[in-house]
Amino acid sequence: MIKRIIQTLLYSGLAGFVTIVGAAFFLDIPLFFSILIGIGTWSATVLLCLCYFLLRRNFRYDPFKEQKAYVDHHVKEARKSLRVLSQSRFKVKSMHVWIKINKLQKVGRSIIDMVDKEPARFYEAQDFFKKYLPSTVKIVDRYTFLLAKPTKNAEVKIALSETEDTLDELIVKYDEVLTSSISQDLTALEIEQSLLHNGYGENKPPARK
Repeated sequence: MIKRIIQTLLYSGLAGFVTIVGAAFFLDIPLFFSILIGIGTWSATVLLCLCYFLLRRNFRYDPFKEQKAYVDHHVKEARKSLRVLSQSRFKVKSMHVWIKINKLQKVGRSIIDMVDKEPARFYEAQDFFKKYLPSTVKIVDRYTFLLAKPTKNAEVKIALSETEDTLDELIVKYDEVLTSSISQDLTALEIEQSLLHNGYGENKPPARK
C-alpha cells in the first residue's frame, strides 16, 4: 500500500508539472494561474488514485481468506509447541509423568489435526491453542528444568508434585476441548442412527406365523 501511495504521488506530480508547462507555454495562461491549475491537477489525480486503490482493495478483500490465514498461523505454532512437548517426554524419569505428557501430546495432536482439516472448528477449540497448550509447554519445561537439578530440597519436591497435579488438570481440559469440539458430530451420528433404526423398523416385513 505504501509503495502505491509513493507511485501515486510521483505520477500525480508529473501530471501537475505537465499541466503547468502546457497551460503556460501552449495555452498562454499566466504562470501564476498555470501553477494553480497544476496544483489542482495534482490534487485531483492523487484523490482519484487513492479512491481507486481503496475501492479495489475493498472489493478484493476476502474475510474468509483472512480468517483461514489466522487459523493456519495458530495451527502452525501449535504444531511447533507439540513437538517441544513430545521431546520433553524423554527428559522425565517417572513413568507416570511420561504417560501424562504422552496423553497430552496425543489429545493435542487430535485437536490440531481436526482444526487443520476443518478451520471452522478453531473457535470451539481456541482455548486449547491460546491457553492450554502454551501453558503446558511452559509447565513441562519448568518441570524438566527442576528435575535435572542434582539436589532437590523440600520446596523443589513440592513444586514437582504440584506440577504433576497440574498436568492431570490439563488432561481434563484437553479432553473437554476435544469432546466439546466433536459434540455436534456425535449428536448428528445419533440422529442418523435413530432415523436408520426407525426406518428399518417401519419397513421390516411382518414375522411369519
